[in-house]
Amino acid sequence: MSGFRVTGPTSKFHPPPPPRRRKVSRSGRTPIKWFLLAALLIAFTYVYVGGNYGFYNMWGLKQRKTVLEREVSRLEARRLDLSNELEMLEKDPEKDPKLRLKIERKAREEYGMVRDGEMVFRFKNDDKKEEETVSGQ
Repeated sequence: MSGFRVTGPTSKFHPPPPPRRRKVSRSGRTPIKWFLLAALLIAFTYVYVGGNYGFYNMWGLKQRKTVLEREVSRLEARRLDLSNELEMLEKDPEKDPKLRLKIERKAREEYGMVRDGEMVFRFKNDDKKEEETVSGQ
């Protein structure tokens, strides 16, 4: 009697129950594992790409830092120039002829000042830029 067995008090023949097989998906993961994996991937992406310390935010902050550092160095150079100019203007130009010439040159070039009796000649370049030449008479 192969394949059949007698069960219980009656003598009826029943076929053996089929072996229990667990349904396994092709990848071997259950839906809960897929959900956890997706949640972990989303959390990882947010933290390392989109969060406060994420890649894009840090990249933008580094760019801003570079721009601000350049502006600070430019302003420091400007401050140094202005402090040197202030020192120069606080000295007596009559005692130092070089200082007097520096002040006079600055007045001529930046502010367009001339001495009494001087004439200003302006020549046009081919580039249509104006060039000023100051000569004394």
